[in-house]
Amino acid sequence: MLDLANKSQVPVPGLDAHVCSGEGCRICGCVSERRTPSFVIEGYRIAPDYSLGGHEHSAPGLAVVLDGTFGVATGRETFRVGAGQAIVLPAGVVHWERSVAGARCLLVKLRTEALDGLARAVAETCILHSSELEAGGGRLARELDLADSDPLALDALAMELFLELQGLLDLPMLRSGRPRWVGRVAAILAEEWRAPLSMADLANRVGVSPCHLARSFRKVTGCTVGDFRRRHRLRAAARLLRRSDLSLVDIAYEVGFSDQSHMTRQFRHFLGTTPARLRNRLGSLRDPSAGEEPLFGS
Repeated sequence: MLDLANKSQVPVPGLDAHVCSGEGCRICGCVSERRTPSFVIEGYRIAPDYSLGGHEHSAPGLAVVLDGTFGVATGRETFRVGAGQAIVLPAGVVHWERSVAGARCLLVKLRTEALDGLARAVAETCILHSSELEAGGGRLARELDLADSDPLALDALAMELFLELQGLLDLPMLRSGRPRWVGRVAAILAEEWRAPLSMADLANRVGVSPCHLARSFRKVTGCTVGDFRRRHRLRAAARLLRRSDLSLVDIAYEVGFSDQSHMTRQFRHFLGTTPARLRNRLGSLRDPSAGEEPLFGS
């Protein structure tokens, strides 16, 4: 079996410094590339018996596998990524790639500092899966395949994908070395993001002091309790913008913002855009026959 982490075993001499030449690159299988205001989106058709030597990306990104499987190895770990799964690829992490049967995938990379809140979500290599992440990857791939794909539509779909990624990364706080109660707080915030919670309530439910909760939660997750809940509200708002005809005022009320202006300020701060602009980008992509879907698949 090929050990991807062992550079000497990767049978692709001369590719350690490979830089993708973009659409039509024969080395890495890139068949399409589009740039939007916030992202670089690349489509890949990886041939069987594919392997690529050590390389790194200058911007953080997310690779979504649409069909097939491929392996990714860093100096410490090896990952097998299958259809419907995604792998986070941080900037500056040298990794090797290998696929025996071939694969079709998307690589979505951040290209703007305006989305710094999303960049913090792709700081560690890991594999993720959710039905929404899989469906979002499919929507983005279909738009990318269009001869006249709209950069604004691609931008909005990629933003949705990263919001889902961020939500998935918010919850796995139960790893060794991290307080288990932090994971319980994260779960409460994710499930009860509409509820009028207080720090005292949260601290009492997990058995710690409010001050310890605030300090430790930020240290472990990289954000405050308030920002954590706001991100879940933004994800809910983004889904309603695409899946419903509710007004911006009603969406703001539905997801727990005090008013439309408050929601707009949070969109600008975390996503670098406004709810109205995001809805306009997504408007042509909505399937009227699909109806309104429940939030978070519940």
